[in-house]
Amino acid sequence: MTKSLPSSDGTDRDEHGPTLRLKLCLTGPYRPEIRAILSISQTWFSTMDGITTVSSTAWNAFTSTLLLKQVPRSVQKIFLVPTVPLAAASVVLLPILLGLLTIGLPFFLPIIVGALSIAASFGAVGTGVYLSSSTGRQIASKIIGPVATALTATTAGQQMIYETGPRPSPVALAEIVLPDDMIGQLVVSLLIDFIGSSSYLLPGVGEAFDVMWAPVQTILLMAMYDKSMPSLKYISFMEEIIPFTDVLPSGTLGWVRKYSPLVMEEGLKRVPDHIRDIVRETRI
Repeated sequence: MTKSLPSSDGTDRDEHGPTLRLKLCLTGPYRPEIRAILSISQTWFSTMDGITTVSSTAWNAFTSTLLLKQVPRSVQKIFLVPTVPLAAASVVLLPILLGLLTIGLPFFLPIIVGALSIAASFGAVGTGVYLSSSTGRQIASKIIGPVATALTATTAGQQMIYETGPRPSPVALAEIVLPDDMIGQLVVSLLIDFIGSSSYLLPGVGEAFDVMWAPVQTILLMAMYDKSMPSLKYISFMEEIIPFTDVLPSGTLGWVRKYSPLVMEEGLKRVPDHIRDIVRETRI
């Protein structure tokens, strides 16, 4: 609503009335799998809260009974004595160890990858346990909350969570989370090609990983490049399934097919007019 009011100088000025904005959130019955996940999550969180309470009580009792007296500073200095030679030995041996690792890289690489995989597994378990606690849930909610809100605002997200017609396809769900800009899709494409080519690090085992990664890579590339290059999904799947063909960068190939005309046009704008005309006549 807008009305005109006289001002101090005799002219009329417009005054806008208050604007009322409504944000509607339509919900419905959850799908069976979503209800099961929510039920299991609530049970798990309740169990973790109980374990956290018991462990905190036990730890507080332990620290209050056994660590009442602070260790004297003179005793603390005694523990520093053996650390000096250990630190010196570590500094001296570090270049030697790095040289041995460099020479024996083909032999040590599977061991290093296996150790990193085990460490990543323990890290993932520890992170999951921490995020299951009340403190961790508060931190995770700051990240998951906006993502869930954005997900439920899309048609595919609503179809996945609520019983509102058929379930969305994996490609439709991937389109929600994947970027749609040129730089973002380039980064994702390079990451996809890197993961696909990493199977060469572990001969034999990597080929088994390709069988599991092939459908995932195909879905991601379909979500980004199926409209500009429909044949890319077949190339991507065959490239991952057939042994020793991971050198073909399917993701980068799709990005070049989609954005090369745009990059070419932007480049032509920066060259002189006579060279631009020659290039366009050559393309025709």
